Amino acid sequence: MRGSDTVTPGEVTIYAQPLADILTAHAEWTLNPAHGRRGRFRNVTLNEVEMRNARLSRAYFEGVMLVEADLSGADLTGAELNAVDFGGALLSGVDFTGARFHHVDFLGSYLVSACFIEARIDGGSFRQARLERAAFQNAAMTHVDLAGTTLTGASWHDARLAGCDFSAARMDGAHLHRLRAGQCRFVGVTGKDVNWSYSRLNRCDLCGAELLGARFQNACLEATRLVSADLAGADFREASLSGSDLSQAVLRSVRMDGANLLGTDLCGADLTGARGLTQHQLQQARTDSATILPNGSRGPYIRFSGAEKPAGNNGWGW
Repeated sequence: MRGSDTVTPGEVTIYAQPLADILTAHAEWTLNPAHGRRGRFRNVTLNEVEMRNARLSRAYFEGVMLVEADLSGADLTGAELNAVDFGGALLSGVDFTGARFHHVDFLGSYLVSACFIEARIDGGSFRQARLERAAFQNAAMTHVDLAGTTLTGASWHDARLAGCDFSAARMDGAHLHRLRAGQCRFVGVTGKDVNWSYSRLNRCDLCGAELLGARFQNACLEATRLVSADLAGADFREASLSGSDLSQAVLRSVRMDGANLLGTDLCGADLTGARGLTQHQLQQARTDSATILPNGSRGPYIRFSGAEKPAGNNGWGW
């Protein structure tokens, strides 16, 4: 939807009424149900309609097509959306706080600075969507496809995820503080300075991720796969990596003070310059002849060898 393709609410008629009148009646209903009428949109096509800043709080949508529509800045707080298609829509700054989504499609949508705080999202897709600076605090998402999304600066504090797919997402500067994620895929995600502190990732897959300088302080990554991930400069202080697979991972100059490495697979991992590791931690982990230990020597780790200490200044200024 661009330029002359724009369709205004005054040009659209549904249910034998102008869309503009339905929007006005709904806006009145949100203020006083006695003088308005709740907007209920079922099995209608509103592709390419321009509804910027529309007041649609607590509206109901089912089987609605909004492909390439423009709802920038709209208020959809507390809305109910079932089987809605927002493919390619302009949704920057839309407020979905407390909304409920069931199999809603945002394929390729522009959702910069959109708000999904306390939203409940079941199924559906955000694949290839633009979600820079989007807010998902306290949101709950189940079986949602977010592969290839751009999540630069997005906030996920206290969000709960189950069975979601973030493969190949870009996450520079994203805030995932206290995130709870179970059996989610973060395969091949990229991002610098991503904050995962105090998060709990249970049986998640971060294989091939590139998360330079990521913060995992006090995080729990038990039984999580980080095979061949590049985590150079990451901070794992007081984190639990028990039972996790970091084989072939790049762990140069990481911080590991107080980390739980019970049963952690470090075979083939590069720990050059890693700080805070103790004999006890490395004895609890699995290392092999392909492991590069903090002092630059090859493994497996041997007690009292001193290989847990970096050889010298590693160039990160620590």
